Amino acid sequence: MSPSNKRAVLATVLALAGLALAYPSGTFAAIPAPIIHQPDVVTDDPILDPGLGPTASACAPIDVDELRRPYVFRRDLTPGQLQGMFDDLAPQGWRPQRLTGYQMGGSEERFATKWVRTPGPSWTARFGLTGSAFHSIYLQLRGTHRPVDVTGYNLPSGATRYAVTWERNTTGVDWRVHRDVSRDGMQDLVDQYAGTGFLPIRVEAYSLDSATRYVSIWVKDPCGWAMHNKMTRAQYQDRLEQYAGTYRLVHLDSYADGGDTYYAGIWWQRPGPGQAVRSNRDWYLFQRFHDNYACQGAVLDNVVVGAFCATRDDKEARSIARQTVAQVGLADYADAVVGGLPSKHLRLMELARALAPRPKLLLLDETLAGLGHDELEDILPIIQQLNREGVTIVIIEHTMHAMVKLADHFSVLDHGRVIASGTPADVVRNPAVIEAYLGKKWMDRAKDQVA
Repeated sequence: MSPSNKRAVLATVLALAGLALAYPSGTFAAIPAPIIHQPDVVTDDPILDPGLGPTASACAPIDVDELRRPYVFRRDLTPGQLQGMFDDLAPQGWRPQRLTGYQMGGSEERFATKWVRTPGPSWTARFGLTGSAFHSIYLQLRGTHRPVDVTGYNLPSGATRYAVTWERNTTGVDWRVHRDVSRDGMQDLVDQYAGTGFLPIRVEAYSLDSATRYVSIWVKDPCGWAMHNKMTRAQYQDRLEQYAGTYRLVHLDSYADGGDTYYAGIWWQRPGPGQAVRSNRDWYLFQRFHDNYACQGAVLDNVVVGAFCATRDDKEARSIARQTVAQVGLADYADAVVGGLPSKHLRLMELARALAPRPKLLLLDETLAGLGHDELEDILPIIQQLNREGVTIVIIEHTMHAMVKLADHFSVLDHGRVIASGTPADVVRNPAVIEAYLGKKWMDRAKDQVA
């Protein structure tokens, strides 16, 4: 690489790596993977719609393109942080798809929410509603809007609150919302709506005056469905196995009742791709499962996320993503599922996602770690070409034999302290660097590479 290039490639070597390039958690477009579960056999009477059997379902297939749209998921938000998301995301064309409240540690009010970037009718959302405030909004909006998401939850004080998202009812779909319903009352609703063409889209449980109550949304749709509430974990597991391949889990809520954990779930008989379902996980495992399954989408879907930093237009974002995928040599893999790709292709996809916003400065964190010799030889020219095209690159890397070919300037850190800085030829001969990292044998081998 020519030393006259004004945009130099910098390499930093860390003994204790303390610098990382992090992509925003949850901003991945994903196609769900197949159901994975443990076998469990119990007996329970299903709450099924007797009017719509497996062969009579009129469910419209799931739009896979909708599943591929970028999303943002956040959990453990304080009320102030949640309001901040509304203030930041709503003006950018994002809309809340799911919002639920809960207690953390029995003493703090927290929220989890998922937002999608997709066009649609105008919407309004509220959280922290009392029962009377919920009813007031219902009276205000029922003639023009319809509820698309609702939850009931309890504050640490025990008080009941509600969160609800309303969407302008541009298609005139018939709908119903019921709150503060007992379990027997829920069974009555099931019996009432079975065979009438209504199906549930939400059911959430909470405590009201020391008793379990439910809030639910129903819409007019000919799709076959099944709903269960107050399921034990074993009963819930049994439903997953019972419905696998015929009914699709579209909503799940867990809640406490008498010191035990129960589940309320809705299944639709709707054709679509496989899905992965996980429950009863702590925050760490939850995050791991999210991150793992987020990478089951196609290469292009993952790169589109980065492109939205450069444009708000969906078509332009996909066009930028496709160009960037080709730029790193993955044009033939644009529609390949990420989960089945080898390490080299995954690194190139991550590189493409970072390039999609069209950066002038690119930060890379151990992009080459764990790759074989041939894989390194494939990726290095791509990074060098980016530099020739005017991108300044700062890279943290331990793969020294690759870095001496790539970088114009080295800064070497040992336990947080800079021990050398200069050209690769000077740095690899520095006694402090040799002692900390390389060893004398490496210096002899490296002479020809940096000559």
